[in-house]
Amino acid sequence: MKTLLKWVLVLATLGMGAMVVREGLRARTAVEPIDVREGEESPRGWALVARTPQIGVTPNPHMVARLNEPMWVRDLGAWVPREPSGPSKLVAYLWAAPITLVGSTLGLLSGGKPVVTNGTVQWRAIGGWFGNHLNRINVSAITFGHSQLYTEPEPPEDLIRHETVHTRQTERLGLAFGPLYWWCQLAFGYGRNPLEKAARRGARQDSGSPVMLGAGSTEIV
Repeated sequence: MKTLLKWVLVLATLGMGAMVVREGLRARTAVEPIDVREGEESPRGWALVARTPQIGVTPNPHMVARLNEPMWVRDLGAWVPREPSGPSKLVAYLWAAPITLVGSTLGLLSGGKPVVTNGTVQWRAIGGWFGNHLNRINVSAITFGHSQLYTEPEPPEDLIRHETVHTRQTERLGLAFGPLYWWCQLAFGYGRNPLEKAARRGARQDSGSPVMLGAGSTEIV
């Protein structure tokens, strides 16, 4: 049994690693390496690095990557994982299962109402000490793998889309998601956290709304 579990873990690691590399390369090719102007956007709507100033265009500072940010941070902020399909979907569920278990436990203990949709369990209207803590720090939702916890009984669709991107990120990163997220949080803050930038961008893409980088944009990424 131990040998079987070991091989499942190895295969899951290799499978998710290959998927992350493939999607990372896809994101890298979508970001123009040269002749990128402020206010422009890529064909997939991802933020681009402003290299050549364009007169008359004021970029949204939260959308355009900073020049002093490492390339991997820019790539991570542009990485919006897709929903896995086929055999990789099962691997993704297994890979995120330990984190999902934590979220389901918190949702159950917090008295949340479980709603199963799109392969995730949404624990709505959570209360108890955890729900009160989220309300106290002005957080309306938090995601643990395929468990999404919401303080509202009917969370808005844009918030659900945002949290679903975090689910997709966890499907790829597994247990590494938590340490990576909080390292980025400490290093860049919530507004510049690349995992949060990707989640906001993915929510806008799924809604069909363009991700604007120029003046007049209301997007905060």
